[in-house]
Amino acid sequence: MLFVFQKIINSLITPPGLFIVLLFVSILIVWKKRHERHMKFLTTLLIIITVFLYILSTNLGSNLFVIPLEKEFPPNDHYTGDVIVILSAGSLNTPAGDQIGPTSLLRTYKGFQIYEKTNKPIIVTGGNVLGKSDKTLAEIMKDTLESWGVPSEKIILENKAKTTEENAEYSFEICKNEGWLNVDLVTSAIHMKRAYDIFRKFDFTTVNPVPSNYYAEYGDFSPVDLLPNAGSLEANSSAIHEYIGQIYYSFK
Repeated sequence: MLFVFQKIINSLITPPGLFIVLLFVSILIVWKKRHERHMKFLTTLLIIITVFLYILSTNLGSNLFVIPLEKEFPPNDHYTGDVIVILSAGSLNTPAGDQIGPTSLLRTYKGFQIYEKTNKPIIVTGGNVLGKSDKTLAEIMKDTLESWGVPSEKIILENKAKTTEENAEYSFEICKNEGWLNVDLVTSAIHMKRAYDIFRKFDFTTVNPVPSNYYAEYGDFSPVDLLPNAGSLEANSSAIHEYIGQIYYSFK
């Protein structure tokens, strides 16, 4: 019981729970004056923001936003590609030098697992998106794969792409030149729907989706799912980013 109490308190005094509490207190402060014209609007706005932030910060939101994306493609251990294509997802510029970001790391590891089973060549794709690093994302991923024992000649760099569409375009150019028209596509499960749809616009014979890291918590409902936490906020924010990306590319 003490552990549960500590869990609740911790979730309410650290972001994003702290922000939700502050918004709720703000609602209480303006509630008495809600009948005034401008206060009515402010009260309504605060309630909407508070409820939306709460949903985004809990596993309830993950069920609404993340899980539908991650279930678009089931886990896949059937590899049919001539080549493995791994999409990048950020790096960290640290005092110790350029390091692979956590999402890129998980995607790269999934690609490495496929390589161990198939010995197929690997394309790592990603440029220097924000210009903060001396190395491109693809170069950092290549360094990581080499540290795991993948020979350099098995890794092809695509280090110009800054968007998923460019990942697909530049990877296709490489594959077309090499005669690789069947690809095992590796990216996060939450990102796979958008990535797969974009890759299918190019003249690949087959695009085999291999989802990697998952954001949502799967399993039976628990009261802990109602508590705000930073992990859910990150996951739901990523999901909303994906929905916006899908809308953008559908119009484009």
